[in-house]
Amino acid sequence: MYVKQNGDVYPCCQSYTLDGGPVGNVGTESLPEIWNSDAMRGMRELHVSGRAGEIDVCARCCTTIPSGALVAGSLLLHGRTVRKLLPWVERLVYFSKLPRSLLTPPRKNASESELVQIDAARK
Repeated sequence: MYVKQNGDVYPCCQSYTLDGGPVGNVGTESLPEIWNSDAMRGMRELHVSGRAGEIDVCARCCTTIPSGALVAGSLLLHGRTVRKLLPWVERLVYFSKLPRSLLTPPRKNASESELVQIDAARK
């Protein structure tokens, strides 16, 4: 949760920077009331079920979601370095799960002819 100086509470710092609306205000509600509000519960349920993309600010968010790789990497390297490397590691993992046929360029069959230039004037 992110609390602005005026008491407005946002689900996270990114929701504030992405112009999302506040989910409460500590001047009128307690933090437990805000945390357990329908809006916050709904957001947490969508995140847990892997449907965070259905939340407008979450769909536009570019912050890396903490993962085991991020935590383990942060123990060995500086956090900033890990955050820079993690997207590449995630891509490698993603591509390693794809069938090899999708990762290798197609080979030209011996029966296929070479591309030729068609001269439109020779009709």
